[in-house]
Amino acid sequence: MQKKKIVQVNNSVILAKGEGDFAMHDVVRVGNLKLLGEVIKIQKDTATIQVYENTTGLKIGEEVLGEETPLSLVLGPGMIGNIFDGIERPLQMLKKVSGDFIERGIDQIGIDLSKIWHFVPSVQVGDKVSLNTIVGEVQETQIITNKIMCSFDIEGEIIEIKPERRL
Repeated sequence: MQKKKIVQVNNSVILAKGEGDFAMHDVVRVGNLKLLGEVIKIQKDTATIQVYENTTGLKIGEEVLGEETPLSLVLGPGMIGNIFDGIERPLQMLKKVSGDFIERGIDQIGIDLSKIWHFVPSVQVGDKVSLNTIVGEVQETQIITNKIMCSFDIEGEIIEIKPERRL
């Protein structure tokens, strides 16, 4: 994890300077509250960062930690019917965790990864898969079918696939 220190705060934009080697569009956690931000400009050893939460109270010298990954969202079954803020945090879940006012720095994934869905595989053992290969489907609502696809970092041969799971 790369580190820099805050050298300037200007509303939701901060400057961080130091030894860390941030990259454009990397996700960073800013300050003691670990506010979510994204690198939007790099000039020598200084990174300009857009913070996606209220920056009130940030201080010069607080750490900025680079996650060395681009900003991304988790997509999948379970999103329909939820209401999210601008960084895909589910508002109903946040209310349960922090009450009527969202705590700064709170991190919550947008879908329930523990929920079991009716999965219908569309590949078999031995099939070759790569980016965007559809490996199965999940019926989320009567009219919405989610295609489960390989991500950019998966390529190869199916060695095991779960059979259709009915609920």
